[in-house]
Amino acid sequence: MNTTSPHLTLREQMFYLRQLSFLLGAGMPLTESLDTLIEQTRGKSRRALFQRIRDDTASGIPFSKSIRMHAESFDVSVPSLVEIGELSGTLAQNLLFLSEELERKQSLRKKILGALMYPFIVAVSTVVLVGTLIVFIFPKIVPIFIGMDIELPWTTRALLATSTFLISYGIYLLFLVPIVCMGCVRLYKKTRLKRYVDTLLLHLPLIGNMVRDYTLAHFCRTLHVLLTSTMTLPEALEVTAHTLHNDSYVRALSVLKEQTHAGKPLSLALKSRPDLFPHAMVNMIAVGEHTGKLPDTCAYLARLYETAVDTTTKNLSTTVEPLLMLCMGLAVGGIAISIIAPMYEITEHLQRR
Repeated sequence: MNTTSPHLTLREQMFYLRQLSFLLGAGMPLTESLDTLIEQTRGKSRRALFQRIRDDTASGIPFSKSIRMHAESFDVSVPSLVEIGELSGTLAQNLLFLSEELERKQSLRKKILGALMYPFIVAVSTVVLVGTLIVFIFPKIVPIFIGMDIELPWTTRALLATSTFLISYGIYLLFLVPIVCMGCVRLYKKTRLKRYVDTLLLHLPLIGNMVRDYTLAHFCRTLHVLLTSTMTLPEALEVTAHTLHNDSYVRALSVLKEQTHAGKPLSLALKSRPDLFPHAMVNMIAVGEHTGKLPDTCAYLARLYETAVDTTTKNLSTTVEPLLMLCMGLAVGGIAISIIAPMYEITEHLQRR
């Protein structure tokens, strides 16, 4: 395996596979199709990748084997479907099928990111607004309060302490926060913390259902593609586990692989984890097994959960927006009260004089 091979994004893989499919479908030999693809490819590392694959195929190495030699550049489902396409003489059709499946996967990912973008922007805007008020606006008013012989409310004293801290150490926080965030990400990936965080994500309100539906859609879509390539069920489950991000599902699929390898039907294996695999899904899988149409059933379930994710992402902004506005209002309102309350004290102090 070539460890220097670049990782191709889903969008890039979609483009390259579709281009190859069209070229092969037009009757162009594989090596010439790869030559054309190399001419159209931008980026030295990507051109070098396809040049190596082209050289491999020209020397007699199967196309699928060459892709496996650069597996880190492609989605896990690509080598298997390319191999079955070579063996059955349907390589062009399989490449087009792959590009369409990757397009669905990319679309689902974009919907998730799009749904999370609005809350992220509002949260960042709130932090910037509050930080600006505390660091730049509030210090200009503080001398007025200090110059008067009055006792400041606790909210104002807390805001003053926060302002003093940020002015004194804010520059260090700008460097410390990214370092802490990177440390937390590394800790999440390298320790058992990932297991607990991933389990927690599945039980969070709003987020939990979206994570579960997204993972199930990805699971069913990948299983559909791999089973279509005539890969055995235990092998397909093992490969699918490597494509999932939630540790709860990864560990569950490891157990499922062993159970199906021992001859247990997939539906019965799934039934042992009702917390991860809904009853309706298990029943559909059982029907697919009994009718011999498990890949088609997985495709149907993938579309079902992709629709659920689509609905959730569309409703997420509407659901979260009032909560975000409330948090922003409380933050700005708290600062306003901390400034206005001492002014009443000052007014009463002047009236007594």
